[in-house]
Amino acid sequence: MDKRQTILFLTHIYPRYDKDYIAPFVGILAEHLVPYYNIVVVCPRHPRATSERNGVSFEYFKYSIKRWEKLSYTGNLFARVRGIRPHYQLLTICFLVCYLVKALSVIRRRRPVLIHSHWFVPSGLVGHVASILTGLPHVVTVYSDSFLIAKHKLLRYLAKTIFGRAAAVVAISRSVKEYVAAICANPRIIYPCSRVF
Repeated sequence: MDKRQTILFLTHIYPRYDKDYIAPFVGILAEHLVPYYNIVVVCPRHPRATSERNGVSFEYFKYSIKRWEKLSYTGNLFARVRGIRPHYQLLTICFLVCYLVKALSVIRRRRPVLIHSHWFVPSGLVGHVASILTGLPHVVTVYSDSFLIAKHKLLRYLAKTIFGRAAAVVAISRSVKEYVAAICANPRIIYPCSRVF
């Protein structure tokens, strides 16, 4: 009987196959934890979706019809959401709602002991709400999205709210740490976050 506890990873991108160029560091971290924990990843669906790879389990959410699901796996999620096309803002609302519903469903079925969000938006926001609703501790890893903290008042407010309640905030570099520390009233920052980065 498997006695490993379960950790829920929330991310808007994850390597779709071995040696994929999309966020390989998230895959490396998840796979390094497999000997010690059951890792379940919740992320948007994509054409190469699989239920398991290298010991990591996947649960996917849909947020629109397939041909409109263009927010993830493109490398420019933030640019698209901030663009002039209103349908991307509508897609973002659908994305967040479907993401949260899926995360809560997985939490109910898989019973994780921890929520680990990758990027403070959108995953950190979903993890924050899921943590409030379920009482599970929430860890947020901040990557290149940290520059948004300084540039946008709304995102700065969201980051402050998310970081303020998180059990830990993981910064992946010195510059990211500075962005996070600047707005965390009581920073709990782990740096460097892991030997695998």
